[in-house]
Amino acid sequence: MNCLRTLEKSTYHRTNILVVDNASTDGSIEMIRREFPGVELICNNQNFYFSKGNNIGIARALEQSTDYLFILNNDTTIAPDCISKLVDFMESHPSAGGCQPLLCFMDKPSIIASAGCRVAISGKACDKDLRSPLSDESKGPVQVTGITGGAMFLRRSVIEKVGMFCEKFQMYFEDVDLSLRIREHGYSLYCIPSVKVLHKTLATTNKSGAYKKVFFCERNSYLVVLRNFPLLQIIRSYFLHIPFMILSSVYNFLKGNFRNSLAIVIAFVSGLFSFIVYIPVRLLGSLHQKRSYAFWPFIEKWVIYPPMPINHPKGGKPNSPKITNILLYLL
Repeated sequence: MNCLRTLEKSTYHRTNILVVDNASTDGSIEMIRREFPGVELICNNQNFYFSKGNNIGIARALEQSTDYLFILNNDTTIAPDCISKLVDFMESHPSAGGCQPLLCFMDKPSIIASAGCRVAISGKACDKDLRSPLSDESKGPVQVTGITGGAMFLRRSVIEKVGMFCEKFQMYFEDVDLSLRIREHGYSLYCIPSVKVLHKTLATTNKSGAYKKVFFCERNSYLVVLRNFPLLQIIRSYFLHIPFMILSSVYNFLKGNFRNSLAIVIAFVSGLFSFIVYIPVRLLGSLHQKRSYAFWPFIEKWVIYPPMPINHPKGGKPNSPKITNILLYLL
């Protein structure tokens, strides 16, 4: 695995590498045991998806004397000085709850895959500067609304205060939810353009079919809104979201993407059910605790459906669960 090979070359040596596997059947575990005997493995007996799979790894890391956690997709590669630079940044910015490197496409290293997360009024999110060419590589750290779970560098103390990923998301937008919670607690989040990570995007989810990503992104956008937005803004977000959801579903249907169209409708029904469940909880919570909504200035109020391109092979079929993520905890 290229990711583990590049981690072995890291100039920052005070790290433990933990791989969380979600019941993969492709020989990944045997390969890691054979080629990377120093890597710690957690082998789940079923696919817990991104959120719970990573939470199992984070819980293990928090048992150790660690200061930082680096959640890293298994389809990434890092430069030898990547971790050292991220540590240096966090050490010199105590108000930062987390940061991320600049992600670029593995096959096109001069094109940006993610410079942070943008979040729309609908709760939908996309990667900042997606598919933009690299410009000024000497550009300094930039504050962002959220940081991507593909390469998320977090302070231990922040996770202990804010909590881990919400497992209701399963996969997609759980990093957005966590980012908003981190900002809610008064921390800032940054992208570090001078630190680059190459990412082979959608390497695992491609084969599961676009409809699965469509469903989770649509459904989880409602969860982002319900769990984080101010109460009055929840209604506004739903009101703005619904007509675009209908148009998107009809468009997919007319284009012959029937599974995508159905996924959007099912996700909407789930969103309505979540509304019924979450609103009483939020109302009761508001009686006991006032929230600052420190993240609210970063929400893009006039964006409803940000671009979320889905690259997948036609006729793709679900594949066996793969390694969830690689997690480094720094001592």
